[in-house]
Amino acid sequence: MDQVRDYDRYLRDPVNVDCVLKAFGYVPVNSKLAVLIGRDPDRMEYETLMQRLGEVDVQVVTYDMILQTQANQIGFR
Repeated sequence: MDQVRDYDRYLRDPVNVDCVLKAFGYVPVNSKLAVLIGRDPDRMEYETLMQRLGEVDVQVVTYDMILQTQANQIGFR
């Protein structure tokens, strides 16, 4: 999560505008911080994860969340 925050600070630093433009073709304005992790946690891990999520400003996304979102978009359950 610290690495994600470091990237965010780098992207927003005016000193790096030229480098960011060269790499991406634009400077992100309203980006959200997120970390993609493995599968959804089991019950015991879930409680620990929820506690940690309340302590950070970075969204945590699991592969299962992405799959469910895609399934919902195509009407597959």
